Amino acid sequence: MRQRRYVQPTDLVARWLPSAAESPAVAVEEWRSRDVALLACGRAFDAVRVPCDLVRLATRATDDTRAGALMHRALGGGPVFLDRVSRQVYALTACGVWPAARLPRVEHLGQGCYLGVPRIDRTAPAGRAHWCGPPARCACPTRPLHALIALGLERLGQAEANA
Repeated sequence: MRQRRYVQPTDLVARWLPSAAESPAVAVEEWRSRDVALLACGRAFDAVRVPCDLVRLATRATDDTRAGALMHRALGGGPVFLDRVSRQVYALTACGVWPAARLPRVEHLGQGCYLGVPRIDRTAPAGRAHWCGPPARCACPTRPLHALIALGLERLGQAEANA
């Protein structure tokens, strides 16, 4: 009887991400040469873009890197990465599951959008973008993501009211 080899969750995500590219081989080459590959949303995943300040309020973190790590943990190790230049956190979700109701300051990226995604082993703050922790699944759960964002918006409203 042939034994099945255990596959690390990060390995599964590494196989899944290139399926969002026009050409998976080109995506792999972009990760090798540039650390970031341009992937199409709406194929293998959608993305939710959240400003770091909102994530910091929701998680009560004092810096963007810590906020991203806490968000990653709150989403069960889902694929979350931080763009350090634009100060945005991206949570990858299953296609078409994000609620239609718009949340202020948050943008849903679906069909027709492209996203620069860091290579899977980029989990430390370096370069422009990095994963907030090793992705343990292929999509972030929608309800906890929505709840985290709503908490950040509520705390933002409270801070603005007190200012």
